[in-house]
Amino acid sequence: MKIDPELKIELKKTLMNEINKKRDDIIIESSIPLSNEQISMLLEKYPKFKNKNIKFVLNRKIIAGIIIKQGSTIIDLSLLTQFNQIKKNLYEIT
Repeated sequence: MKIDPELKIELKKTLMNEINKKRDDIIIESSIPLSNEQISMLLEKYPKFKNKNIKFVLNRKIIAGIIIKQGSTIIDLSLLTQFNQIKKNLYEIT
């Protein structure tokens, strides 16, 4: 079965648009819901997040702190990651 070349081009454009939209999406994970003040502080710290689609997700496993994901970039400021790093360092020492 042959696909119409014009349809193929339109599909490719649509897929690229969706990929670009997802690349701009920001996911912020926290162990508790963030207050408006905390969100304002985050936007002050990371001004490039303003006017972006931000999705807030609760993740009780991270204990405290936040994890920020945008595309393939991850900023991990969680207590769980810090504990895991300490554990790894202790393991390397012994």
